[in-house]
Amino acid sequence: MKDMIEKFCDQCVRLKILYNEYIYLYESNEQRLKLLGEVANNFFYDLQGILIEYLILSICKLTDPPHSRQGDNLTVKYLLKNIEPDVIQKLGLNTLSDKIHNFRDYIDRARNKIIAHLDKDTALNQKTLGAFPEYETGKFWDALQEFVNKVHDHYLNGILPLDAFNPSGANDLVEALKKAAHYDDYFSDKLGLKIEERKKMRFKDA
Repeated sequence: MKDMIEKFCDQCVRLKILYNEYIYLYESNEQRLKLLGEVANNFFYDLQGILIEYLILSICKLTDPPHSRQGDNLTVKYLLKNIEPDVIQKLGLNTLSDKIHNFRDYIDRARNKIIAHLDKDTALNQKTLGAFPEYETGKFWDALQEFVNKVHDHYLNGILPLDAFNPSGANDLVEALKKAAHYDDYFSDKLGLKIEERKKMRFKDA
């Protein structure tokens, strides 16, 4: 049981890392979006779509049924089938599971019709699937964090903050892009570009 809890929690940590990277790149401020668009608009547009699809797929994987034709799935519901009933009741895991799966209801059709499969009618009609109120994201992460904390503390001793292991990859990338844009501005051969404008770091606050 400890091994299953550890592997499940590892996946939750990885998922939160990728989510935070997405937020840092695409939902921080307008200046950052302008920077990404100026440096490589098509690439960062494609990357945004890839990250969104992967996040939806990963959340659905965590909330899939405990079993499928391929075998057992290491999911929230699989853990609940294997955790002692008295522990489930004591920790309130069923309530947390319901909150976690509420978010799945918003994105499940997008996974099934667009991401995992290319549904003909959805593709031809250009249907938009997977939309949800912004506040539902916070409710999902809060419930998942509480679920992880409780099972991790019970079986492995100590809570596991999902944000504790964030890498600085996206931050390093943005800083490098800001310096590159500044370098291009400084040595630009554009006529009429004053020295003060050359020295100004346009994307300082990106």
